[in-house]
Amino acid sequence: MKPITKSALSVISLVVALAGCQSVNNATAPAAGTATAPAQAAVRQPAAVSVFMASNVAVKGYRPLRLNDKQTIYVSAQPLINRSHIRGLDVVRDTQNRTFVKMTLNPQGAALLKTVPKNRGYATVVGGQLVSLTGVRQGSDFLFSVANQQAATSLIHSIVPQPASQPAKS
Repeated sequence: MKPITKSALSVISLVVALAGCQSVNNATAPAAGTATAPAQAAVRQPAAVSVFMASNVAVKGYRPLRLNDKQTIYVSAQPLINRSHIRGLDVVRDTQNRTFVKMTLNPQGAALLKTVPKNRGYATVVGGQLVSLTGVRQGSDFLFSVANQQAATSLIHSIVPQPASQPAKS
């Protein structure tokens, strides 16, 4: 098994490591269908976010996703989790100083995560781009690995855009 996909699908060690995560940042995902205030109208559109089930081996109904010339993974045809399941976002670090984006899920999203078979992993896509093959369920939260604090913050801001700063009035 290839090292990158092996780590992407081995979630047991991450569950233990993430037990000591520390929160770094907090953003609340907008509820589906909520109206935006006029001041936020100038904010760019939030990026789509989806979490798919993934596997190293072909699974009936899964689509192949070519990672490079030598690696292909297989992802579920439909996302398991999407924006409507997210109640909040945080940047967290584990005891080994690895950085994760933590999605706090609503009860429906948490229940969907529990349906994932033990031999499956996760592929997280933000704005149409694959951002992580390492994901772990922790209670009603889903955490996915990112390179560093800056990448995590950037992803959160693309999912939940921040209002444009208004120039000071004189």
